[in-house]
Amino acid sequence: MGLHEVAVKLGLVYTNNNDAELHMARYIEHKLKLAAELFLKLVIVGKQTLKFRDCLMMVWKENYNRKKFYVFDSFLEKTFPDLCGKEAPIEISTSEMSGRDYAETRHVNGKYIGM
Repeated sequence: MGLHEVAVKLGLVYTNNNDAELHMARYIEHKLKLAAELFLKLVIVGKQTLKFRDCLMMVWKENYNRKKFYVFDSFLEKTFPDLCGKEAPIEISTSEMSGRDYAETRHVNGKYIGM
């Protein structure tokens, strides 16, 4: 367990945008790891016909529809409520040029305003 995890378990609150982005990145990393494990199990081993995004939707239980993914994390809800919940989805878009899915963080004048 890293120092960050220990601090969060102790209830220490961080208030800068870098902490929020790091915590959000770890949240998303965890979802992607679960989706990759499911993809390996169902598609690679099980020979099912699914896309990785399908597996992501299966493990990201907080999503309400196929284009947006919502974050429900106690640390982020407490410290950065604007990053979480129904009003702050992570939109997965498809690039017209590459045809690949992507999400991006948004900043205005160097200030983090969402994903």
